[in-house]
Amino acid sequence: MGDIEKEISSLVSSAAMVFIGAAIGAGTTLIERIIIGRNVTPSTYGDISVGLAIISFASILSLLGMKQGLPRQISRQESKQRIADISSFGTMIVLLSSVSTVAILFITRPFFLSRLFDGEIPNYIQYFLFTIPFIVMLEIGVSIARGLEITWYRALLRDIVYPVLRISLIVLLILFGFTKQSVSISYLISAMILAVVIYSTLISKFRHHIRVPKFETNVLLFSLPLVISSAASILLTKSDTLLIGFYLPSAYVGYYEAAYPIANGLIIILSSFGFLYLPMISRLDANDQISEIQRIYQLVTKWVFIATFPLFATIIIFSEEILSLIFGSEYSSGSIVLIILAVGFFTNAAAGRNRETITALGFPQVELYLNLFAFTLNIVLNVILIPIFGIIGAAGSSALSFLFVNAASTMFLYNKYDIIPVSKNGIKIMIILPLMIIPVSVLVFKSFSIDIIGIAIYTIVCYAITLLIAIILGGISPLEEDIILEIQSKISQTN
Repeated sequence: MGDIEKEISSLVSSAAMVFIGAAIGAGTTLIERIIIGRNVTPSTYGDISVGLAIISFASILSLLGMKQGLPRQISRQESKQRIADISSFGTMIVLLSSVSTVAILFITRPFFLSRLFDGEIPNYIQYFLFTIPFIVMLEIGVSIARGLEITWYRALLRDIVYPVLRISLIVLLILFGFTKQSVSISYLISAMILAVVIYSTLISKFRHHIRVPKFETNVLLFSLPLVISSAASILLTKSDTLLIGFYLPSAYVGYYEAAYPIANGLIIILSSFGFLYLPMISRLDANDQISEIQRIYQLVTKWVFIATFPLFATIIIFSEEILSLIFGSEYSSGSIVLIILAVGFFTNAAAGRNRETITALGFPQVELYLNLFAFTLNIVLNVILIPIFGIIGAAGSSALSFLFVNAASTMFLYNKYDIIPVSKNGIKIMIILPLMIIPVSVLVFKSFSIDIIGIAIYTIVCYAITLLIAIILGGISPLEEDIILEIQSKISQTN
């Protein structure tokens, strides 16, 4: 097996591990939302969703772009001392940044944050602010491990242990009567514990190389454009929640946030490939292996699309049933919102890891401009559409913004490097699959109701048909055969 096959084999192996963690993490996060949604009113659920959006945005700002910048810089280092120095600098600067962010938010909360709620900020929401430094430390620790190409920090600790611990604490606090406070307290305690665990293991790896960090100008200059890009990217997904909270009663935020995590689940498979993707592409770029970058990019995009499409079809066909089964019948009115959001998120799977490829190739400023424009477009559309169409307008704004940023990112890669996300066979798969499956499914299943077992059976059958059509249209390339054989060899060795 050649070097490129080994790279892709490592990427697929990592993706499999991260996917398991991400799937469990997404599942537990959805369970967390179900527990909260079924124990509070839609209005309170809306307030909690706004609180989570605030700490998500504040954490991204506090990371100063280091979440993407550190893995890229670390992956290019061979000296353990340099890795330790860069990691220490990144940790120190984001810790100072996160503490400053908490102080600013706490001081300005009566003037700014209160406008996002129906009246005064609930006390249980204010506890979220103290969670920010610990979430930031957790994320930066996982980013350091990403640069070292160590997968289990994310797959096990962040994607499984962290949400499971949160759910356990939420249930415990609800049982003791602290229903409204359960979410913020559980996030605080869980993030604190995970941050300590992650840094304890990292320190043990570099205990002989840790020293007072020097100022790493190159690391900061590369990462800073990414903080605005990351903030714009997270606001692209969270500005809907904040603006719905501004324009409409909190109950509407609750309806919207019931649909959002389900649609967001469509990018789990795409995210699974991302953990090692950035450092791997960055390393190939350092060796001027552009053709290999395109091969990896196209292969990842093809199989992410194939693996995601059945889930997308299931959500489109059974949106109302899914919301009713998961959150209760009072949330079923968000079915149109769920369909629109699913379309938006599915464009990410169809375009592949385009923005991460741009960053790995050394153009963080391009990702910054794209995310800023998409964020601005989303805000403008939300301001126009939410007062007219309510939460359906918010969903449409997000979908259009996702479509723009993916189209623009793909065009940049093509114009700059002649890199396209899909091969000719991949294009056939992307066109024919939806045309063959979705219209038939609508005609067959929209005429009668279906339960959760029926939905599960449909999804399994859809996966089988999707794989069969994909093989007929695109076949399995020699490269994919080599990778499958290599993975089978690794599995047999472990057994």
